[in-house]
Amino acid sequence: MECIAHRGSALRVPENSLAGIKYTAMMDIKQIECDISVASDDIAVIFHDESLRRMTGDPRSVLSVSSEELVTIPLISPFRSATQYIPTALDWMQEASRHGLFMHLEIKVHDQEFRRAVDAALRAFDGSGLTKDHVRFSSFSFEALQYLSSIRPELSLGLAVAQYSEISDRSIEELDLESMHLQVEFVTREHLQAAQERGLTVCLYTVNELSILGDLPLQAIEAVFTDDPVTLRGAIAALKF
Repeated sequence: MECIAHRGSALRVPENSLAGIKYTAMMDIKQIECDISVASDDIAVIFHDESLRRMTGDPRSVLSVSSEELVTIPLISPFRSATQYIPTALDWMQEASRHGLFMHLEIKVHDQEFRRAVDAALRAFDGSGLTKDHVRFSSFSFEALQYLSSIRPELSLGLAVAQYSEISDRSIEELDLESMHLQVEFVTREHLQAAQERGLTVCLYTVNELSILGDLPLQAIEAVFTDDPVTLRGAIAALKF
């Protein structure tokens, strides 16, 4: 079971920052996740929320601000480290590539304009020099993944949902899904078995303590998204002794 650095190890460094990439790589975590939003000028940026308030104190929407301005806005952080700013998706992908990380790129569709979000993410991906072997695109938006699959069928896709029952056979077949991303609190052993029977790998979010997995069989879980991958990796390793 792999530990994926959720939002770039968000319990250790400012979430979705370039510093998160460096920390994740330095700690020998092999996979990293980020959130892709779109600025007012249709440039993809790495930011989770629609509102800038939680991470910057700015009350505006990420959708209403240009990328040129967004990259100058400092991220709020409790950590004693150099100030981090909202990165463009292009810069983030290139930095993660330099560190040899596999990337899980979650496309956020804040305004229901899924084509705009997907197109912006793909422009960053294509400009970064990455190949399909470096990334998996995911989203909570079926429409976004449907559109992405129709124009770039070679790319690996993961569908994020809260509960297993939200994933239909139609979505699996139509999207040719590589993985399903499920909220850990709602997952059962039966869900994991059913996913295996459907030929899908399962990634769970967000797992910051091993105890939250309860009696779920770890061998049936491909990976977990965690804000503290180093600590969780240590807890998993301790189970083997």
